[in-house]
Amino acid sequence: MSKVKFSVATPEEHEVAAKERTGFARPSCLSPLEAYLGLKALFGEPDREHIDETAQQWVFLIKTEDAQIMVNDWKLESWSIHVYDQHNDLGRSEELIKELEKQITHALAKHRSLLSDLLKRPAGHVIENPFALYYETAQGLIKIAEKLHTKHVTPSSTVPGLGDWSTHYTICRAAVFNLIAAIEGFLNLMYEIYLKAELRDDRIVQRLAREQIDVKLRLAPIYCDCFTGKPIDHATEAFRNFNRLVNTRNDFIHANVTKSMKTPVVSYDDMTFVMSPEDLRDNTIPSLMGDIEIEDAKKIKAIVDAIVAQVLSNMKPRDRKEFESVMFEQSINVEYHDGVPVILD
Repeated sequence: MSKVKFSVATPEEHEVAAKERTGFARPSCLSPLEAYLGLKALFGEPDREHIDETAQQWVFLIKTEDAQIMVNDWKLESWSIHVYDQHNDLGRSEELIKELEKQITHALAKHRSLLSDLLKRPAGHVIENPFALYYETAQGLIKIAEKLHTKHVTPSSTVPGLGDWSTHYTICRAAVFNLIAAIEGFLNLMYEIYLKAELRDDRIVQRLAREQIDVKLRLAPIYCDCFTGKPIDHATEAFRNFNRLVNTRNDFIHANVTKSMKTPVVSYDDMTFVMSPEDLRDNTIPSLMGDIEIEDAKKIKAIVDAIVAQVLSNMKPRDRKEFESVMFEQSINVEYHDGVPVILD
């Protein structure tokens, strides 16, 4: 189709003409900011008076000779094009959407430098919470494993599509990996939000990112300003179990062939004996990935819960209350005050 001429519509024009929506799109090729910059270049200021303040920041009311069009953002995440064609022509509505997208993209090209400058100095971030993501995944996997195990108690019972009686072992292994990732995510999130302002230098941040997880935990009161000042007690049972988990984590992650994985076979009196490895005697944390059961996954979850509780108990009361309010949220909104992130309600 030939290039369509779009122009600004008044709220009155849009209200009279817009009866039944004939076209809708939620384009993903451009972000809401990119769409806004392109639309503003084409049509000037948006209509901020006729918006849903619970979900929108801007609305553009546009028209052609035979259609009214509304373009708006939605909950900071997406933007939409709504077409109301006077003749209820669905095909024409789709053509208008494509043409408007094309013109917005073309107009945006002139503002790429502005977009780049804005992204270099963000006012804040929406942070995906790694602790919540992995912890909740582990919880869900343990529940699934329990249900599968219950279903397969009797040989005749089956769960179609979910494997045989051994499937719950596979799920438990996945749960353990998620729990190990969760505790590391917890510490990384804490450093992201509470690292002292004077230490927010790229070189220091990169150095801390490479630090061993147990060292990172011991150093947290020094590097993060959310703590009361006293060091985290490394003599507690929670901390000792945490260190065991860290050692096991390193073996699991790097797929090391450990002592536990080498079962001694000895000969005596012309007979063969298979012995249990010595380091399997401490059953606080499983040493073999193949042996992980539901109870083992629950033990590791308890270790994660205990060390998280110990870290939180060392925080300043105000920071602890703030962090606890968001630590299980899927995403966390922060804005920057003098370069330091502040959690938004």
